[in-house]
Amino acid sequence: MKTRHLLMLAGFFIAASLLFFGDNSPDTAPDGELAKPIARAPGLPASAGSDSPVGERAGTAFNGTASGVTQKKSELHILALHSRPDLIAGSRIGQGGDGLFSSKSWVPPPVKAKPGPPPAPVAPPLPFTYLGKQAAGGHLEVYLAQGDRVIVAREQMLIDGTYRVESIKPPTLSLTYLPLKQIQQISIGVTD
Repeated sequence: MKTRHLLMLAGFFIAASLLFFGDNSPDTAPDGELAKPIARAPGLPASAGSDSPVGERAGTAFNGTASGVTQKKSELHILALHSRPDLIAGSRIGQGGDGLFSSKSWVPPPVKAKPGPPPAPVAPPLPFTYLGKQAAGGHLEVYLAQGDRVIVAREQMLIDGTYRVESIKPPTLSLTYLPLKQIQQISIGVTD
């Protein structure tokens, strides 16, 4: 065997003897009492007095100031430990909570968009169907159908008080929807 194998074997036996013959007693406070968690009333600050011996033992913290170093007394607090099943039970993926594996989202909540102004009103589709046209007396006449009714349309003519014929210039006929003053067009083709 090489020297390094002997050293590893010796280290193994030393570690095994410490395991079997070492001190396996639970940790205790200097006065022989186990360290217990401190029960505080809700709303009390951490520096509020407590009745446990752990609260009476205090470490020191040093705060540097402009005039030198001052000493401040701070208390040592031991919080209650939670069992592993309790931590894991509150940590289901997809559920909120304060479990061991709980997820937190750092995405800001969506901003609610302010409703904009309502859309501008739009004229309804034209209720007319183009049938044909004819030149009469130097002016064009356009024949339109509305249901079973036939209308002979000429320039500047009112139809049912809702539409006015603005112009007849092939290939389009322009009508104005009077309640909204919007112009609409019908294709009438080119003149022959």
